[in-house]
Amino acid sequence: MKKLFLLILILIIIRCAALGPPPGGPKDETPPTLVNVAPESGTTGIKGGIIVQLTFSERLSEETNFSAIRLSPIIGKPLDFTLNKEIISVGFPEKLDQDQTYILTLSRDLKDERENRLDKTYQIALTTGEEIANGQISGIVYNKKEETSAIVYLFAKKGNFNDSLLLGTPEYYTETDDSGRYVFDFLDQGQYITVAHTGVSPPAPISPLRSNYGLYWKPVVRVDENIKIINNVNMTLGKQISSFRLLSVKMDDSVSGTMVFTNSFDLSNLSNVEVKFYSNVSKLELEVSKLFQYSDKKKELRFFIEGLNPGESYSVSIAGIKDSIDQHLQEVKREVSIPEINDLDPSIYSTSANEMSIIKSGGYPFRIQFTKPVFILSDSVAVLTNDEGDTLKCNLQVDDSIMKIVPIGGWVESSSFTLKIFGNYIQSLDGYSIKDSIITYNFLTSSKIGFGGIIGKLNGSYIENSIVIARSLEKQTKSVSVSVNSNGEFKIENIREGKWLLSAFQDRDGNGRYTYGDIYNNIPSEPFTFLIDTVEVRANWDIDGLELTFP
Repeated sequence: MKKLFLLILILIIIRCAALGPPPGGPKDETPPTLVNVAPESGTTGIKGGIIVQLTFSERLSEETNFSAIRLSPIIGKPLDFTLNKEIISVGFPEKLDQDQTYILTLSRDLKDERENRLDKTYQIALTTGEEIANGQISGIVYNKKEETSAIVYLFAKKGNFNDSLLLGTPEYYTETDDSGRYVFDFLDQGQYITVAHTGVSPPAPISPLRSNYGLYWKPVVRVDENIKIINNVNMTLGKQISSFRLLSVKMDDSVSGTMVFTNSFDLSNLSNVEVKFYSNVSKLELEVSKLFQYSDKKKELRFFIEGLNPGESYSVSIAGIKDSIDQHLQEVKREVSIPEINDLDPSIYSTSANEMSIIKSGGYPFRIQFTKPVFILSDSVAVLTNDEGDTLKCNLQVDDSIMKIVPIGGWVESSSFTLKIFGNYIQSLDGYSIKDSIITYNFLTSSKIGFGGIIGKLNGSYIENSIVIARSLEKQTKSVSVSVNSNGEFKIENIREGKWLLSAFQDRDGNGRYTYGDIYNNIPSEPFTFLIDTVEVRANWDIDGLELTFP
């Protein structure tokens, strides 16, 4: 009896173990697919209470969220769902409208047991009538984040259309696949408006200030008896830039601090910027003497000012500042209290001691960014040696909060260097020295950088006032833009060797930058196109014959 019991127990354990995947081996990341629908998509004359069976290639998660399956148009009663391994049964309500096409959409939020998302969005059409609507709108959404998908809303433009429609709930919505492609099938004849976005869960209204979004460049997409399939309804995502406002003013000590703004700007492109502090006690007016920015924090403005009284409150005014799209700063109403603490020593912001860096060969300076404006007490502040231990003569320049160092004759390519900075020879404007006595940097120089050019032509219906943009695949290299001539021809000169991406857009509003559309007022975007392949620029060489075409 005991042996029989043990045998049964072993069989049970083996059976249970067989239910899961075998241990070890590579992780299964194959997405599930829809392999069968019964009744099949396109079935006509369905009745209320019908049950649709969806069969997938993988066993689905027991925690499946059935909100990933939706019916359009929306019906009064909810669908009924049953999950059995890889099969979902969807029960329709008993009452359905006559001559109505219903679209069952399966979003990519459906997951298998290993949490792999559905490979794409599926649409299944069933009708109570005799004919399925056969309109189709498709396209690609660009500039979505890698390995994520975008949501596309489709609004039907009807008789009482108003501009606020796009801030409401769409008639249809879908999700792009990993390549950015989307499609709406089984559409009735009519006029439609597409909006792509990320940031809110469908079908919630889009929040323009929180979501990246983009509209198509035509006011409406028309599906009619003559044109039932419309391709290349492409959109690109961008952030609507808010009004330019001051968010905060924070003092580090009694002489320095940081202002934070809503939008980015480049202080080097602005002139006559003035920042003043007004004492709420003595009514004394003091002007900030030094302003600067950290290169990686373009929404911030660092400042240095002397004469503020610790413990007092001051009002702040700012003039002459505009953001990156030339919006003037809104009126500033800000008060700040001056902390009653000892002034801070200056420190190095740009890098850490002994961090390995790679800088450009040639005459490009090695830059050191300080937290305060500084000046140099001695030429012995810096000692530069090469990989052979030789001490090199340098040109050293201090520009407010930045120290720039270049050896006489420039940096030798593909070489290593050691730079020692003596902190006791560096002093802030308020009389404090760098805390660390010796700061050491080890770094390499790049190989010699070459430059080349790109020559090409833009084709299509939107070449007038168009701009071509080249974006480098290297993050630190700035993009380059040129206007095309009346024949659509363009030439981009003197750009760094390497791989580049080309795109073009019609600058309809003449502001020199791409406009993604306005969801508040239902204003279309600007036409754009991308060159699918990357362009490899070689030194001292012009790549000729490239063509971009508007769809």
